[in-house]
Amino acid sequence: MIEQILANALKYTNSGKITLSFDRDKNALKVKDTGIGIKSEDINKILIEAIRVLMTYQ
Repeated sequence: MIEQILANALKYTNSGKITLSFDRDKNALKVKDTGIGIKSEDINKILIEAIRVLMTYQ
């Protein structure tokens, strides 16, 4: 899943920057880019897929 997020950041950021950071308190990897972004109607699809992936590892 992380690989796909990074691949999308690279694919859709033609110019600008991609920033990776890790929040130790929340145990979370953060990816921020200056790409075209995600349509609001697609965010739920991405979250549902992320939950499916996480559940397969439990």
